Amino acid sequence: MRRLLAITLATAIACSDGVEPVDMTPLEGSYQLTAIDDHALPYDVTIDDEATAVTAGQLEFGPRNLMTVNLTLGPSGSSVSRLIAIVGFYRRVTADSVVLPAIAPPELFLRRTGTTVILNVQPAGVIFGSRQVLGGAHRFTFVEEQ
Repeated sequence: MRRLLAITLATAIACSDGVEPVDMTPLEGSYQLTAIDDHALPYDVTIDDEATAVTAGQLEFGPRNLMTVNLTLGPSGSSVSRLIAIVGFYRRVTADSVVLPAIAPPELFLRRTGTTVILNVQPAGVIFGSRQVLGGAHRFTFVEEQ
């Protein structure tokens, strides 16, 4: 927790004073969602004041530091399932951590360790923006596709 707080603080300082992080190679690849808050899928999150099952998800790093998060809600493959997405440009803070400064306030933080990426959606005040779309403050665990 202290390490996450230190990374968050360093990110806030770097974002606020215009200091650029060390230029690092962009992240690449696609990752499949395997868990939310350490619970296997499907897992219910609250979206639009309604418990909604997340049945699948994907995280993809594209060209020029573009990141896409897709979640499938409802029964997978059924006519009532729907797809939601967050798309934005990320900025590397450390070799394994990124923030999405274009999403205000910056409430999405990533941490990559080996073939696993953890997406933390931070709690902060009123729920709106990407945090609302992703069902509030959660920890999404993605594993690299082989």
